Amino acid sequence: KKGAGEFLETAEVYGVGYWYGTLKSELERARQAGAWSLLEIDVQGALRVMELYPDAITIFLKTPSAEVYEQRLRGRGTEDPAVIERRLKRASEEVQLAERYRYQVVNDNLDRAVNEILGILKSQ
Repeated sequence: KKGAGEFLETAEVYGVGYWYGTLKSELERARQAGAWSLLEIDVQGALRVMELYPDAITIFLKTPSAEVYEQRLRGRGTEDPAVIERRLKRASEEVQLAERYRYQVVNDNLDRAVNEILGILKSQ
């Protein structure tokens, strides 16, 4: 792939041609500015980051239950049923890897979850 060496991690998400990635240059730019790099990435990308940066602060954000996740997905009304089924299958696989993250935060209440994440970051 052209430019593949420029990315810290890349992933085809949900197997339908959606590609995402994190440019190494953006991490370096933040580092030089003395700033944090906050990556919102899937489990596949996070595992790659953990390999390369074992001291990274990793937070697995999850719903209170699989049922709540399904309700949220279906409630959006933005994706067709086949995509929802792929996402549900993927989520059940990914939640099994949550233990590999340093922290886990349950997104049952947005304000509480944000405050918990801020507390984690402030403690570092």
